[in-house]
Amino acid sequence: MKKWLSIAILLILLVLIAIYYWQQPELIDILKNVSLSTILLLALTRILFLGTNGLFLQALATRFDINLNLKEWTGLPFVTSLGNFMTPMSGGMFARATYLKKRHNFPFSKFAALLASNYLISFWVIGIVGFFTILFIPIEDGQNQWLIGGWFAAVVIGLSLLFLIPAFKFPGDNRFFKLANSAIEGWQLIKGNRFLLFKIVVFTLASIVFNTASFWLAFQGFGEPVSFLSVLVISLFSFFSILINITPSNLGITEATITLASTLLGTSAGAGLTVSLLIRATTILVVFTLGPIYSYLLTRELSAVPANEAN
Repeated sequence: MKKWLSIAILLILLVLIAIYYWQQPELIDILKNVSLSTILLLALTRILFLGTNGLFLQALATRFDINLNLKEWTGLPFVTSLGNFMTPMSGGMFARATYLKKRHNFPFSKFAALLASNYLISFWVIGIVGFFTILFIPIEDGQNQWLIGGWFAAVVIGLSLLFLIPAFKFPGDNRFFKLANSAIEGWQLIKGNRFLLFKIVVFTLASIVFNTASFWLAFQGFGEPVSFLSVLVISLFSFFSILINITPSNLGITEATITLASTLLGTSAGAGLTVSLLIRATTILVVFTLGPIYSYLLTRELSAVPANEAN
């Protein structure tokens, strides 16, 4: 049922995007005229952005004395992204967890807990950067400024309170409570390790830099006059699209989030949508090039593990 719901939502979003571009064909012409140099630079920033996920993974695995080799921590993010594009509900994440279980005996529960807590810390950093950035953006419509700043402030305050309160568990077995309990468990596992926390913060800042660079290049290629601070806030908003994980690799959801953020910041909806599609197309190019290569290499790595070690 979830699979068909995901496909239905994806098809609806794709149809809406097609209708929008049919009504504004000049946007397609802009996409066609994006230079090759812009595409290559975008591809580089997307590789660096996805590569930071490997740094997160390596740092979290070290917490359990699991040493990932260079091939593993650089390759797993691209394999994960490839799986997410091909299946709904983060199927690539399940593939990554399966690999870690079979290759390094890393339990699913621990992987889920650390991953959830990693997201919490990253969102906290993103919220702080977004809140202080929005203070310096001159927006004619003050209501939008308060709306955007309020969102980032709510994220920071909410997560700060979650970090400060004693450990507890939500009752019940629904999906949201399970995810929240995993995040709380993961936070308890890493909060005492200041060096690990420091690395997660640094890697999150690196992700922000590379993601913002992607958006800056895309807006420049589109020819839209957008300030760097506005581009930074729009790129920060894109991170939150992962919270609505319905379609494969959040296709359509991320684009809608970026379009909304662009509109709130005074940029045209067409520019926001076109920029998001340009970044999406470049990401697909990178993932479907490096993903299969790393899938082959890591499959060989997995098959080389003795049966008794895999168990």
